[in-house]
Amino acid sequence: MGNESCPRKDNQMQLIELLEEVVSTLKNNPEINTLETKVNSTIQVADVLRRKCEELEGKVFANKVQQQDFAKEIRSLVDKLQVDIASTALVSQPSQKYHYELDPANPDESWDRIIKEGQAIQRQYNLDAEAYWQAKQGDSPSGKGWYGTVGMPVITLVANAPEYNFRSTKRLPGRFRLWSPTRWGSTLRFHCDIGPTLHDNWTNSAGIPYGFKTDSPIGLYVEPTTYVDEQFTVRPFEQSIENCLIVAHNGTLPIYLADNQDRFWIRDCNIQQHQGAQVGIKHGPPIKTSLINQAPIANVYLADPKFIDLQMEGPTNSITPQAAIFASGNNIHMRGLNLYGWLQGPYLHGGNNRYVQVQVHKSNTHDGRVPLRMEHVCGATLNQYKDYEFCQVVGAEKELFPTSYTTAPRTMGTHQKGNQLYGG
Repeated sequence: MGNESCPRKDNQMQLIELLEEVVSTLKNNPEINTLETKVNSTIQVADVLRRKCEELEGKVFANKVQQQDFAKEIRSLVDKLQVDIASTALVSQPSQKYHYELDPANPDESWDRIIKEGQAIQRQYNLDAEAYWQAKQGDSPSGKGWYGTVGMPVITLVANAPEYNFRSTKRLPGRFRLWSPTRWGSTLRFHCDIGPTLHDNWTNSAGIPYGFKTDSPIGLYVEPTTYVDEQFTVRPFEQSIENCLIVAHNGTLPIYLADNQDRFWIRDCNIQQHQGAQVGIKHGPPIKTSLINQAPIANVYLADPKFIDLQMEGPTNSITPQAAIFASGNNIHMRGLNLYGWLQGPYLHGGNNRYVQVQVHKSNTHDGRVPLRMEHVCGATLNQYKDYEFCQVVGAEKELFPTSYTTAPRTMGTHQKGNQLYGG
């Protein structure tokens, strides 16, 4: 019996070394390059090792304590193998490239870091594409930065945690995307009480606002054309917000679209405005700030934006002006908008070829209050309306003003009778 201690110890060391070698081999083998292969390999290795453990436990160990300690050590290595291989496989998945996860413990800092590092990744792609297509095709009719922006990757900010609390305005530059893997899987709360924070306070040199201004802090600032440095110009292409639950606090305006986004997309989001501003999504000129080097104001006109399957819960009051969405542009597409607590639904004050489909819920609050003027709830307003455009509202009336109208003929939604129409 006394001579068996060394063989047992040797067996232990040999098996531990074997496990470490398997872990290293699987993690570093270039031929094992798909998630399915790696996970299957992990499962097979785990099964073999567990059987080996059972054999060793039954045949080698006489001391029960040694047997249990060794079995625990082996199983720990097996568990580590499973986690490491699955994790390595997930990171290496092609579909996950350029995805960066927000940190719920420090959401503001992690967001800002992803923007900075993401644009550092995009920069060389931008410069290479700009130089190549400029040499091949000459100047882009859409101006500098068009070739380069189209040629750089989309960076995705991934919201996985149940909740994030933001204390400052968060930027969404060109070719950036905010996304949660599951519908309404993450709640993004915009408090905007510390800063740096932008405000909806734009006016021209004469002090006249664009449409109307709320002076509210801005939660998400969807950027116009920006100059990251002297060479790196980013155009406002392919910005998108998907699957998130956005909550406005402290009078915050949840989303501001600056100037002239091209193909902006927001879908499957819930925007809660109970403590927010009088606008849910506002489109307007670039907000004046030294935080971002922005191009001068252009035509403040959206091109081919999509607003799809949104539940928008309004401020539940009759304060005017207000609008669930305030915008102007070409080929605006709104589908599946579900509105609660809004006196005024989407207000499209100019544009062409617009498609709008809205459901409006007109009812008292759960405690019986009647905060809205129910007879004045307006499901949608389209100014400068063309006969070939489409607007369908279920649950409330709509206002379609042809070009000849400059003032509101009746009290409805955001306007009192005789008020000047926006964009008219």
